[in-house]
Amino acid sequence: MDKAEHRDMSARLEATEGNTAKGQLRSHSLLEIVSPRRDDFFVCLLVIFAAEVTAGVIAFLGRQEAVKHAKKLYTDAYYDYVNNKGENTTLQDFHTIAKCCGIEDPKSAENVRSLCVDSYKEHKDCLPEIEKVLHKQFQIVGILAVATAGITIFGMIFSMVLCCAIRNSRDML
Repeated sequence: MDKAEHRDMSARLEATEGNTAKGQLRSHSLLEIVSPRRDDFFVCLLVIFAAEVTAGVIAFLGRQEAVKHAKKLYTDAYYDYVNNKGENTTLQDFHTIAKCCGIEDPKSAENVRSLCVDSYKEHKDCLPEIEKVLHKQFQIVGILAVATAGITIFGMIFSMVLCCAIRNSRDML
């Protein structure tokens, strides 16, 4: 709304203020035209909350699949390294993060010893260690999701209280 339209509406409002009921009616309808809908913010927060809940449910249901995929990725990288003896940063990353070396077979650590972290050169099966690390990380993500959802709920409650307070204060005008 530009300045000319605003002045025109103000002039019409002042002209009708002689009749109090009409002035309040015009003033109320003018406020409804000028101000955005008060419930839009609440609806946005509700959509964000629904998206958070959906993402949390999908992550919770897909965590076993993610663990299975990580184990398969490690196993594939292990056998690829054993067969080709090339540089393999995937195994190095898994060994660093999970603090392990090798797979089920105790002799497997000998095959990948050069890729293991210095403090973990002995055999320690990586597959259960990868599972432990991922479950711990999923637990942290779950806690953060619940905390974020709680904060969003408080935001929704406070926004509705604020909207009702604004509505009540405008009704008094």
